[in-house]
Amino acid sequence: ETLFEFMFSEKNNVMAEFSDGYRIKKQTYGEVKERILRSAPALDALIGQLPHDSLVGIYMSNSIKWIEVFWQILICGYRPLLMNTRLPDEALEDIISLHKVGAVISDGKTFSVKTVLADEITESDAAHVSKAFGTEVLFMSSGTTDKVKLCAYTGENFFWQICDSRNIIKQCPQIKEHYKGELKQLTLLPFYHVFGFIAVYLWFGFFSRTFVFPKDLNPVTVQNTIKKHEVTHIFAVPLFWERIYEKADQTIAGKGEATVKKYRKGLAIGQKLEAIPPLAKAFRRVAFREVREQLFGDSVQFMITGGSPIR
Repeated sequence: ETLFEFMFSEKNNVMAEFSDGYRIKKQTYGEVKERILRSAPALDALIGQLPHDSLVGIYMSNSIKWIEVFWQILICGYRPLLMNTRLPDEALEDIISLHKVGAVISDGKTFSVKTVLADEITESDAAHVSKAFGTEVLFMSSGTTDKVKLCAYTGENFFWQICDSRNIIKQCPQIKEHYKGELKQLTLLPFYHVFGFIAVYLWFGFFSRTFVFPKDLNPVTVQNTIKKHEVTHIFAVPLFWERIYEKADQTIAGKGEATVKKYRKGLAIGQKLEAIPPLAKAFRRVAFREVREQLFGDSVQFMITGGSPIR
């Protein structure tokens, strides 16, 4: 509950950006908080018969609605179970049965327990929900073993994640870099995954930064979204970066042998300069300006990968 108040305290900061195809639309932290509080009573009316601290699943793609539903479940006194939308139905139903999940909030799929469509949770004139906040958030493992595991995080667990911000920024100052006065995180990683939730949403949401939601995950859409919204931070899995690397190579190869040799030489020099970060950064900005402009533009300040090594 304390975290909720902190995260939404800078009401005028832009929380979300997305495009309708032509215009960039923005929503502030204040607007989203108001919508969460006004819609929570509607969710309470739909599933309020469940015992306090019951598990309530979220089966949705990344969106501002996902964030609203997450907080509404906690406000109504339940524990959100962040459901991995890439797992087969059988695995999800096993979890629902084994852990006695009381209900699921979905953006389309129906489950064996009470299923509420996210669009049914509308703003209400009813009084605010007066219940104790839910006590935990539960994540699913990726299902790479025989059984899907659940991991529970309390408010205290999240507290320590945020507390370590000081050390992270001290060791890696680039992570707090802004562009034109703004820090914008691209929401590529699914929020149901612990990496996507904590590293992307929780950490940057605590500091009231902006989340950019691409219309879809088509590579061209993602690339255009980064340029159009001037995204500054991209957190992704290794496969994403490998595809970017391949695209850069293809772009360079199409410019002829002389350009390829120049590019390879530039990469070699850049790697040698890594021991002197300011010089390496200055060199990269000059030597690879054309490559950057064709890929993402000039706004990206920080990128991170999780998992296996990348080229």
